[in-house]
Amino acid sequence: MIGDTTSAIGLLATILTFSRIDLERRMRDKDKERIGEMIMAKQRPLSPHLMIYKPQLTTIMSIMHRMTGGALAMGSLLVVWWIVALASGAEYYAFVQTIIGHWMGQLVIFGFSVAVFYHLSNGIRHLLWDFGYNLSIEGVHRSGYVVLVMTLVLTALTWVSVWASVWTN
Repeated sequence: MIGDTTSAIGLLATILTFSRIDLERRMRDKDKERIGEMIMAKQRPLSPHLMIYKPQLTTIMSIMHRMTGGALAMGSLLVVWWIVALASGAEYYAFVQTIIGHWMGQLVIFGFSVAVFYHLSNGIRHLLWDFGYNLSIEGVHRSGYVVLVMTLVLTALTWVSVWASVWTN
C-alpha cells in the first residue's frame, strides 16, 4: 500500500514537472514581450516597497503592533524563566532576581510593560473596528492617538506604583 502511494506521488510529480516545461516551451517570445509591454504600460511598481511611501500613523502603528506581539512572545519566555526560578528554590531565585534587578533587566521589564499596554490598547482598537466603530479616516487617526496616550498613561501608572511600593518598603 505504501509503495503504491509513493509511486503515485512520484508519477504525479513527474507529470506536473513535464506539464510546466511543456507550457514554458509553448509560450512564444512574442507572448513574453506582449506581457512585458502590458506590465510596463501601467507605469507602477509590481510590488510596493516601504521606501516608496511616506510613513503614516496607521502604517507605523500596524508595524508596531506586530513588533510588540513578537516582544510579548519573547517577554513571556522571561516570565516563564522567572516562574521556574521561583519554583527551583531560593538560591536560583536570588540569582534570577539579581539579573532582573539590574538596571538592564529593569529596562527589559519596562520595555515588556510598554509592549503589553500598547498591544492591549491597539487590540481593543481593532475590536472596536470589528464592531464598525471609528472606521473613517478621522476615526482611525483619533483612535491611533488614543492608543498612544493610553500606552503612555498605563505604563506610567504601572511604574509609578511599582517604584512607590519599592520606596515604601
